[in-house]
Parts: sequence; C-alpha cells; structure tokens
Amino acid sequence: MKMSRAGVMVVVWLQAVCMCMCALDCPALPVHVPANISDLTPADIQVVIAIGDSITAGFGMMGRSGYLDEFRGQSWSIGGDENATTMANFLKTYNPNVVGMSLGHHFVELCYGPICPGQYHPTQDVLDCAQSGAMIEDLVKHEMKYLMDQLTSNPAININEDWKLITILIGANDLCASCTLFKPFLSPDEYEAHLDTLLSEIRARPSAATFVHTILTVSRQ
Repeated sequence: MKMSRAGVMVVVWLQAVCMCMCALDCPALPVHVPANISDLTPADIQVVIAIGDSITAGFGMMGRSGYLDEFRGQSWSIGGDENATTMANFLKTYNPNVVGMSLGHHFVELCYGPICPGQYHPTQDVLDCAQSGAMIEDLVKHEMKYLMDQLTSNPAININEDWKLITILIGANDLCASCTLFKPFLSPDEYEAHLDTLLSEIRARPSAATFVHTILTVSRQ
C-alpha cells in the first residue's frame, strides 16, 4: 500500500546537527520526487519553517552588538545569512532554491503569554514565526496565523506540493514560569495538550507535504 505524502514525524535535533557537520563533505544528491515522507532527502526540502521563542528568533545572540535585537539570519534552524552555520543553510547546500530562510536582524518582537502584539517584519522574518518570550499557548493563537498568511501569499511556494520542514522549539518560557507564582501556566498535561493542538492544526491545514520535528519535551520526571 502506497503511503500518503501527508505525514508528521518527530525526530531529535542531534540528527540535524550531524547532518550539518558533514555538509561540506557530502556529495550532491540525485534529483528525485519522493514517494512519501520516508523517501525524503535534504535535497527535497523546498520550504523551511520555524516556530518557537527567543532561541529560534536569535534574540541577543551577538551580545553587545545588539542585546535587544533578534539576529534571525543567524538562527540555528532557519537563518539564511551568508556563512551562518544553520540547518537552513545546510539544506541550501542540496537545494539552492529553498524558501523561507530568515535574514539579518532587527529589534526584538515580544510575545509573552497574553501579552502578544504579534508584530512581524516579513521581509526579514520570512517563515521564522518565532517570537521572543513566546509560550506554547502562543503558537496556535499567533504564530500559526502569521505562518499561514505568509504561506498563502508567497508566489514562490506551492502550499500543497512543496515539501516543508517545520522546526518547533518551545517550552523554555513555560518552564521558567512554572518556577514562579505563574506556575499554572504550565503542567506536563497542559504542555502536551497545547502541543497536540498545534500538531493537529498543522495536520488540518491544506499543506500535505510536511515534515515536523520538535526539539523540547516536558515530562513529569
């Protein structure tokens, strides 16, 4: 039985790190049309997307050079600045036409629980939907809305046919809040429920060819 192109998989970040380390030594991959998600190679990824918080936004990562800026072009998963060591630039080694990489830097975009104005700089953020301070509840409420607006308005993206890699790194701000008076913001069950809602939202969207990987998990231990 032929597997559908629609699929969601969870992988560990180590896999991506290992791929980045060998990028310069790896030969070109043959052009082919993947039959399903199990047949996917780095060369098949046509769109990169990132959802998360300040880590993915690149907040303050250059220190005194801009401690209130987000260096999105250097973001580990989706940054597209020249010579930046990122997963997106690794994928560009195999597919020079990959779309969605964030560029440059700008002043912080803040989103913290209910305080979330949802301000973006689409020409620089592109498909880096992350917002500094974001909690897991903000992903469906705010970041997914921005993502769908960008996917549907970008003529370079075939939302139904292009293979998309979505990286989700979220939970650090929830964990920090759980150590304070704001503890009700996060429990393992609530985290799981929000993540399940996000993944269900992604699956329900009209974008069949999607590979999703999550980085942070929260447990009771």
